[in-house]
Amino acid sequence: MRNIGLVSLAAGALLGIAGAAGYEPNPVFKASEILPKQLVSGPSFKVEENVQSDGYVLRFKITAGSNSYDVEGREMLEVRVHEVQALAQLDEISQGEAFAKAMGQSAKNTGKAVVNVATNPVETAKAVPQGVGRFFKGVGGSAKKAGQAAGDAVTGDDQDESGGPQKSTGQQAEDAAKSVAGANKAKRAWAKQAQVDPYSSNAPLQKKLDELATASTAGGLTMKIVNPIPLTGLVSSVNGLAWDLPAPDLEKLNDQKLAAMGVTAEARKAFFKNAAYTPTQATGLVKALDALAGAAGRNEALTLATRKARSEGDARFYRRAAEILAHYHGKVGPIERLVARPTLFVGQAKSGALVVPVPYDEITWTAEVDAVSASPELKGSTREIWLFGRCSARARQELTRRGWVVRDNVLAP
Repeated sequence: MRNIGLVSLAAGALLGIAGAAGYEPNPVFKASEILPKQLVSGPSFKVEENVQSDGYVLRFKITAGSNSYDVEGREMLEVRVHEVQALAQLDEISQGEAFAKAMGQSAKNTGKAVVNVATNPVETAKAVPQGVGRFFKGVGGSAKKAGQAAGDAVTGDDQDESGGPQKSTGQQAEDAAKSVAGANKAKRAWAKQAQVDPYSSNAPLQKKLDELATASTAGGLTMKIVNPIPLTGLVSSVNGLAWDLPAPDLEKLNDQKLAAMGVTAEARKAFFKNAAYTPTQATGLVKALDALAGAAGRNEALTLATRKARSEGDARFYRRAAEILAHYHGKVGPIERLVARPTLFVGQAKSGALVVPVPYDEITWTAEVDAVSASPELKGSTREIWLFGRCSARARQELTRRGWVVRDNVLAP
């Protein structure tokens, strides 16, 4: 912990300033009012009615049987709701006679009963959100120097929680592979049937996939999901390659794509060592950067995303930022360069526009947003904020007054 007392005093002072300047308080929403019905509740889950916000990201709580999930962001809400519904279907299979027989056969074939086949389970489904809102305040800082070494020592806030080296996504996945030969492939096959991410941080889902993979590989289980929950909305961002390729092969493919973009071997190595980027999230980020064909600065952007990501939420934040810029690049006009600011990369368009991707659920008018909007470092013939979610009326009014163009829900169909 770092000077908690001083931090508390500073936070209190900031709140006092915010009140004096007329900044917006953190809003509270009702799930039933801001979400479609299919995301509020279903036979296997319910979302808590009160939804908190930190001015950037919505925080939800899902109850699903004996499991509960604290979820940061609309994207993760959709992912988790899809997963708990798929898990309910997988549970039905694992409670059937065919599964019981397969597990019994597995015990005979391997010489031991399977109690918990996950050798590297996710610790908890109730992990406290990291808070990606912290990335916004650095957008207006000085840009990183071009060519900054990707291999710089990772220190302070950029270091992983253990203080030690992080494993590559491929090695991490291999460490989680089961002792039963072929179980990793079987697990990906079950994940594909259920239309879920095989590298999800959902602990109950991971455990169920492991059980079914063992029953299939060592016990001969051949059952299938009759009517899988269809992928919709943000959940469809799961890349099919994560189902079809082993993690090391997926890493090799991503590495080749990054090399073709001009990303240095040093930057690529650092990226694949960051365990926050599962094979699925790494593939999504690489795909988005690849879509920014011809843009300079992708090496620096990847370096920043590597150094700053410490959690799944962080990895999704940077993947989504790249997707927003790729969307602009493909639909509006070419992005000539990605510029790495202290906490986020932004786009310099061929037209001269500065494009700031904001992968948040919302923006309210806060001291941080005020400071960023007035930053002399953010220059362009036009200055645009491309927002994943929505902007409050007050924030839009203030940003427009400062010469910003605000576009929200930019990735909506």
